[in-house]
Amino acid sequence: MQRRENSMNELRLFVSSTFRDLMPEREHLVKKVFPRIRKECRARGVEFTEIDLRWGITEEESRSGRTIRICLEEIDRCRPYFIGIIGTRYGWIPGITEIEKDEEMLEEFPWLRDYAAGEKSIIEMEFAHGAVLQKNDSAFFYEQYGTDATNATDGPLSDLKNSLQSSGSPYRRFAAPDELGELVFQDILTILDRDFPIRKDLTPLEHERIEHEAYALNRRQSYVANPAYYDAFAKHVESDGAPLIIWGKSGLGKSALMAYLAHEYQLRNPDAFVVQHFIGAAEGSDPEDVMRQIMMEIKERYGLSDAIPSDDNALREEFPVWLAKVGRNPLLFKEGAGGGYSPAAGQPPPNPRLGKAGESGEKLVLLIDALNQLTDIAPEMHWLPEFFPANVRLIVSTTEDSLPLEQLRKRNWQELELQPLTETQRESIAREFLNRYSKVLDSGDLHTLSANPKSSSPLFLRTVLEELRIFGHHRSLHDELEDYLSSADERELFQKVLARMERDHGAEAVRDVMTAIWASRHGLSEVELMEITGMSRMALSELMIAMEYHLMQREGFHTFFHNYLREAIQLRYLPAEQDQKAAHARLGTYFSTQDYGHRRRDEEPWQWSAAGDTDSLWKSFADPGMFMLFANEDQRYHFIAYLQSFERERSFALFASLHKAMQRDDEYDRRRWLAQIAREGAFFDAASEILTAIAEAALHTPLDDKTSLDFKREQAQLYAEKQEYKLALPLCEEIVSIIDAKQGRSAELFDALLDLSTVMHGLGDYAGAERFIRRAIEFSEVISESRRIDAMLNLAAIVLAQGKHDEAVRLFEQTLELSNKLLGKMHPASLHCSINLGAALIFAGRFADALKILEVALPTIRNTLGDKHAWYIACLTSIGRILTETGEYDRAERTILELIDKSTLSQGAESENTLRSRISLGHVYRLKGDLQKALPLFETSLPPLVDRLGMDHPYIIRTKERIAEMSSAFYEKT
Repeated sequence: MQRRENSMNELRLFVSSTFRDLMPEREHLVKKVFPRIRKECRARGVEFTEIDLRWGITEEESRSGRTIRICLEEIDRCRPYFIGIIGTRYGWIPGITEIEKDEEMLEEFPWLRDYAAGEKSIIEMEFAHGAVLQKNDSAFFYEQYGTDATNATDGPLSDLKNSLQSSGSPYRRFAAPDELGELVFQDILTILDRDFPIRKDLTPLEHERIEHEAYALNRRQSYVANPAYYDAFAKHVESDGAPLIIWGKSGLGKSALMAYLAHEYQLRNPDAFVVQHFIGAAEGSDPEDVMRQIMMEIKERYGLSDAIPSDDNALREEFPVWLAKVGRNPLLFKEGAGGGYSPAAGQPPPNPRLGKAGESGEKLVLLIDALNQLTDIAPEMHWLPEFFPANVRLIVSTTEDSLPLEQLRKRNWQELELQPLTETQRESIAREFLNRYSKVLDSGDLHTLSANPKSSSPLFLRTVLEELRIFGHHRSLHDELEDYLSSADERELFQKVLARMERDHGAEAVRDVMTAIWASRHGLSEVELMEITGMSRMALSELMIAMEYHLMQREGFHTFFHNYLREAIQLRYLPAEQDQKAAHARLGTYFSTQDYGHRRRDEEPWQWSAAGDTDSLWKSFADPGMFMLFANEDQRYHFIAYLQSFERERSFALFASLHKAMQRDDEYDRRRWLAQIAREGAFFDAASEILTAIAEAALHTPLDDKTSLDFKREQAQLYAEKQEYKLALPLCEEIVSIIDAKQGRSAELFDALLDLSTVMHGLGDYAGAERFIRRAIEFSEVISESRRIDAMLNLAAIVLAQGKHDEAVRLFEQTLELSNKLLGKMHPASLHCSINLGAALIFAGRFADALKILEVALPTIRNTLGDKHAWYIACLTSIGRILTETGEYDRAERTILELIDKSTLSQGAESENTLRSRISLGHVYRLKGDLQKALPLFETSLPPLVDRLGMDHPYIIRTKERIAEMSSAFYEKT
């Protein structure tokens, strides 16, 4: 018996036993055994949920008429995992009269009539449904012995035992609670080994797939196929035209259609390369998540060794390159191109699929849903390349009147507009849906439902039908239908759904569960919901079954199926900001008590941040155990993002607190991670203190070779980013020597040579910088195309610094042309090339050409990367110089004042960029004849620059000459 598709990462175990006995046994399972099982499951990336509907309720509640239905439905939700425990009692016998009160239940479970007529107990009904009527190799039965009932040889309890022993399911006997507990633990462990083999933590790609597959499954379950849409999709996939935009009004089922298209195409083409990404399936608003998942899929598909960048800017640069690995881009699939495969090279492909992609053009069918849910500047769509290889068939969806649709229309992509359901389609859907559950609307009501304009929305129609299906017996279907159709829109409709839920399950229970899920980041498991709300297992099961259509599961965690319900919950229960913050603080407190693991890492700090409680957030991160959950390539940038919540002084205090705690052990890797994250967050002083302490400790406890090299790299990178090139130089030279001796020509050596060249350039040793950058370019086949572009940019900058202006312009133009073809004109890497070309044109005296390029790049950089980004500052620097050289001193002054402001905010008042900018402003004042303003800027900025660059740096020499000229002129004037 197979597990259900939507439970692929959850083990739901139904526990069946009589109510009045076995209390010590059930308590032992809940308090001792199930926590052990949960730990075993989480080690395998599985969520464990035990369903014991007799735990925490009264006997009267257990005998309510709805109990039988809830039990049988929960068994189906848990299927196939089931255990039955038999004690001294046969259990409550509901009888045929009780069973016949629920006609729908008898239609769903017709065998109940015979069991009720035969005076079978509810426990025997559960056993039958869970394991007897249908053979189940994941069911176990346990009999308590040593009691009077054990020796009985006749009666219904004895008959039940005999039938179970002949059912084929394992049948165990126990005398005490701890004996039962060990039997259950070992049996479930066997199931785990069979169905969820022990393995390392799920990879990021596996997590992504689970998120999107769960989301797609939920959408497909409610989708009514329209053949015309699939035909248009299939035609697009087989073509080589521009990408396809699917758009329409909210609620028309775009996500369901996208899920259906991906699933149906994969069924018809089992070997096809299909990737689906639903924005909003997880956190849902970050384009970097979209690009990262697609790149991970490509990497796995073709067995590539290329590293996927963790830095967001680098990720955007690399994304088009990775798409080109699937297509047949001649810039990539040729001998020597980074990571590419060429039959002409005479080498077999590293993976058969890579050869296939390069030769026959295997298609990647890429579906990205709900672009309208992107946030910040992402909807402007700069992150999505303008050019796609012919082998990448892109399909995106968005709502009408959205910014993504407006921006993508400028690219003249193909469009498919979703139309509302016709009245005939609505009637057909309603009739088919209700027939499935043996419900019928009379012709008048069916026409009323179908003719209502709001029913043209699949979401509105399906929600009304779901309400009629489950809850129509509370009052006439006609009145209920009229009430729901009176809703102005989906938002008002879901207010009525919540009100009905409160009538059926209690206002407090509905509020507590719904607000907890609303406040969660990735959803909540049922165990978490019980612990947070204090609800009984029976009450929670009843509510979750009733809400099943409106919820979805990802890895065993429940979240909302759509945003309308989320909005309705916020409006009804959390209308004020303080209410919303309190809901987040409640979850922050709960997760702060949990064991270290991905659940605590993903939820606790996020909850404190959402609650606006920076004190609790700071305390959570001051715990080294929590910090180490972020000390990896995938998570470290999330930690840096959280640091923005604090004042800079508090961030320094956080690093100091963590370092103090970590100094108690000899785990150098933990402290190196701390230094690296401090450096990448631009907390240079904190990083320096940590690295200095490591160096001092290493004098007493020497580092191994790998740790030593990692430490040197980190120290060199810190010096380079602080523009302390003199200190960085010997370390970079040593690193190159070590890697060259051990690995030779490799990606690691390429990076080390690039770093060394950058440091030499910073020191003004242009000949040495050129020598090492050219050496790196000699074996650039080991790196990606975008890294080759970086190297060419560095080479061009070095040539420019040596005064070879025309040669530098040619190199920059070649690099820009390559970047535009490979990555697109609006790609960040292309913008970087434009900035550098503009700077080269300035040196070549072509000021008008340079200004034209830079004034186009500046607003794009501001919109995509922000006005404190290094490239924005570089662009301002060049524009300020052009305006100065062309005599537009007032514009130059305004530009350079903005430059100083942005540079100070992003890099500090004593950074090289800021100091040079102050000198540039002084130069403008000098040219305007205002030496009284000019001289102080030169005199205060030069000394710290000398400390950084040295007296013999060309820039220092030129600046000193200008100061001498100004001083002479100033004293002559005064």
